[in-house]
Amino acid sequence: MPRFERSLLPLRAEMVTDFRVFHGKHESFPYAVGMHYHEHYEILLHDHGGTRLVIGQSVYEMGTADLYIIPPFYIHGILTDRPLQHYERTWVHVTPVFLQSLGLGEVSFPSALDSLVASGGFRFLLARHDYDSLKAILSETRNLAECASSFERMASRLSLSRFFNELCEVLTPSLPHRRPENTSNQVIQRVFNYIGENCTEDLTLDSLAAQFNLSKYYLSHLFSQVYKVSVYRYILMCRIAKAQQLIRTGESMTSVAQKCGFNDYSNFLRAFQQLSGVTPTVYQKRIQADGTALPDGSAGPRP
Repeated sequence: MPRFERSLLPLRAEMVTDFRVFHGKHESFPYAVGMHYHEHYEILLHDHGGTRLVIGQSVYEMGTADLYIIPPFYIHGILTDRPLQHYERTWVHVTPVFLQSLGLGEVSFPSALDSLVASGGFRFLLARHDYDSLKAILSETRNLAECASSFERMASRLSLSRFFNELCEVLTPSLPHRRPENTSNQVIQRVFNYIGENCTEDLTLDSLAAQFNLSKYYLSHLFSQVYKVSVYRYILMCRIAKAQQLIRTGESMTSVAQKCGFNDYSNFLRAFQQLSGVTPTVYQKRIQADGTALPDGSAGPRP
């Protein structure tokens, strides 16, 4: 089976080697993951039961048979105050390097997915037969990956390649997207978006409250209530996600800290270890050992 390691910290980026396919079906699901991000791609096929899904700065009312593309380092999570009822979905996590290899030199699946997202958003409307076909391929991939023989594990990779090939054929740029919705509080959503766009600036609860003409206590309470994460925590998440991308380009740690809004390297070190579980240096060595560093200028999307 492809290896998968889930972090002990709910907001820490997960580490996936190659890929893993999941299926979840719950009568009542106490969603407690919160806002988080990954270093890998996630493709989510949502059957039913979800509420509102935040991806980056977009908010989507989850519909039946929706498909979502979540690229690496995009902060995302479901907004809900209560357990999700009759919640069912299928999803796959796949690293960019392995995803690239699935194209067998003929097609770049990461570039294709990034282009689809850039063309209009993270959520796509599919004909029901296309949705069912993609879901069936993922189910086949999952069953093969769980088998013991090397032949069947190899077959699982071929099946996953077929999934992404069909996905890119189905998700043409002309395919209708479902437009993002707004949260129930427009001001708080503007604050959320502002932080995402300006996370490397000198942002504090006081400065944000002053800029948006809000009481800092009101801002702090409502932000946490809507997004299930504190203002301070969200700022750190955005900064560390960006830092991880920059480290992958080979940039020096001092430069990374400065570019990500940390004037004091010790604060950067503490925040990075808190959210990632390892120091920046250990993270860099892991990237170098895995051979997953990005070329210069390819730091990827901002969360």
